[in-house]
Amino acid sequence: MKVADKKEVSNGVLVALAGIAIIVSLVGILTMIGKPMPILGAVVGTVNVTINESVGISLVTESINFTTSGINDVKDTTTATDVQGCSAAPCGFNITNDGSININISIDVTSDMFVSSSTNASSFMCNATNFDSNSNASAQGWTGDCTYAEWVDCRDGQAVETGNCFADINFTDGADTVYLEVQIAVPDAEPSGDKQASITFTGTSAGT
Repeated sequence: MKVADKKEVSNGVLVALAGIAIIVSLVGILTMIGKPMPILGAVVGTVNVTINESVGISLVTESINFTTSGINDVKDTTTATDVQGCSAAPCGFNITNDGSININISIDVTSDMFVSSSTNASSFMCNATNFDSNSNASAQGWTGDCTYAEWVDCRDGQAVETGNCFADINFTDGADTVYLEVQIAVPDAEPSGDKQASITFTGTSAGT
């Protein structure tokens, strides 16, 4: 029986085949690198809350105690030496808006300081001013019924008790505080003894 001759593959052919294999592999790798990467999905979550409107005020100074006085003496809370325990003026009622909206504040004098028949408009006066520079509407034109930064008759039943003494007081920290300063002038015929007046402050929404 005749056996077919074996054909041997030359080294050159092997080298050529190996080279082709390497080229095909490189092309495959480059093709994969060139393909865009898969796009990842993204979602956004939200958190919501509703803040209720709230009206709240507080007094840092709840009591004003003038130093001992005599007939015809005039004292006020813009002078520290006129007020017991006050080291630096102003020493009046410090009123802060603790709520979450702008507010108006009205005042009600529920009892007068003096009982003498010689009591007059200058006997018990008050003065509405800012404590914080942007605490109320005075910067845009004072809209309260107390004349801004002027002494007005603060006795029971006077015009100061109508409407809003302070208007549109801000609620943001650093711009939420006002002052009510107080002045007394002891009448001629006032009897001796302790004297006291009471003022009620009421806050309502300013509607802004």
